[in-house]
This record gives sequence, structure tokens and C-alpha cells, in this order.
Amino acid sequence: MKPLVSLLRAVNVSGQNKIKMADLKKSLEKAGFAQVRTYIQSGNIICRSKLTTESVSAKINQCIQQDFACDVDVFVFTLEQWQTLIKNNRFAKNKGVDLSKLHVMVLSQTPQASLLEKLAEADIGDDQFVLKDAVMYLYCPNGYGKSKLANSLLEKKLKLRGTTRNWKTVNALLDLAQADH
Repeated sequence: MKPLVSLLRAVNVSGQNKIKMADLKKSLEKAGFAQVRTYIQSGNIICRSKLTTESVSAKINQCIQQDFACDVDVFVFTLEQWQTLIKNNRFAKNKGVDLSKLHVMVLSQTPQASLLEKLAEADIGDDQFVLKDAVMYLYCPNGYGKSKLANSLLEKKLKLRGTTRNWKTVNALLDLAQADH
């Protein structure tokens, strides 16, 4: 069974899609996932499974629909994919970058080049982004709360769905996935 990192989109945000992580853990264990752990309340899951990432995504979504009456996007990564996601963040390698201002947005697929070009033309102030496949790395020097690169804007401009995590959470999930590896 391989370790997996799963991210739920729009869980426990603004009173929407309320799911207690302890209840989610029980639901996923009942569905056959092993060594299930959650991290904070925003829908971060570490577990083990023999299934493909696509099958894990579908199964987690099914559990959430059945047990919590929510339909949320589920993004699943193998440990190796998660390590690559972290390694590919060029902002984290730049000297002088405040790591607390880094975020990662995983997208449902790689955006169309024409939509990415339009996004590049938008006024985003001091914020910066880099896309690698279906992962967008964000550097928001004035804070994500003040950023023009909010999830809703990026989803609208790129015509895709995605979910964003701060750099601390991204690395904490790596630590959890590696803990029993």
C-alpha cells in the first residue's frame, strides 16, 4: 500500500461543505483506506491504498457524498508526485523569499495556453505565479488574503477547478506522508 496525499476543494470554508475531520477519518477507514490521517480542518488527508490515484479520488468523493451529503473535488497525489510538486517550486529556492507568502494551487488539469496568456496580462500587483503542468505556484508578498490570485479568480480565468494550500501545509503533508514510508 502506497502513501497518498489527498486535498479536498472547498471543505469547511465559509460554512460550506462542513465535514469534521475525525468523522471523515472514520468514513475513509470504513471504506478500506489504511493509516488515515487528516491535517487541520481544510480537507487534507494522508492515507494508504493499493488503488490508483484516480480510483482513490472517486472513492473518497463517493464516501463524502454518502456520509456527508457533499460533492467536492478530490485531488490525489502519490508520495513521489507530492515530492516533485515541492521540488518544482522555484519560488522556494529564491533567496529572500518569505516562505510564509508561498502557496500552491493544484488544478484539475493543465490550463489552456491562451487562458494562461490572458492571466499573465491581468493586473496582479506584486503577486507572481509560475505554472508547472497542473500546479500553479503562487508568491504573494503582501499576503494571500490581499492577493489578486485568489482561488476564485484563478478558477474563473483558467476555466478550471482547483484548491490552494499554503507552503507550510504542503510541507506538513509531505512530513506526514513520509512518516510511515
